[in-house]
Amino acid sequence: MPGPPILRDAFARGMVLSAALTGALGGSLVLSLEAIVAFAVGMAVGAVIAAFSCSRWPGLAAPAWTLWPAAVAFNPMVLLGAGYSIASWECLVGRTTGWSCLFTDLGPMLCGLGLVPPTIGVMARWWAARQGGR
Repeated sequence: MPGPPILRDAFARGMVLSAALTGALGGSLVLSLEAIVAFAVGMAVGAVIAAFSCSRWPGLAAPAWTLWPAAVAFNPMVLLGAGYSIASWECLVGRTTGWSCLFTDLGPMLCGLGLVPPTIGVMARWWAARQGGR
């Protein structure tokens, strides 16, 4: 059952590299080198976990309509953002205000940024198939 290493697959490679870039861009909002590196590494590690999970089910050769939702659902950064958003729902809807709601937008931002790497991964897989599997 062991196949080629996961990061040789165009989907996984595109997803991990775009997650690192997306994380670096998201971390640059803080204007701190530590935040840029931490967010880029966090997004890349989340993408590696999602790629590994997708290699088990539904498989990296699965159709895009099953692979993309699985990659989003298996990404721990997306799950972390969704959990944080659920925990701070009162701040998100404007029911509560104040200093405790300072980082409320971080959850939806993580969820939104978590949608980009699987999309780039699907596009990288399409591009690699078009180029002859390189």
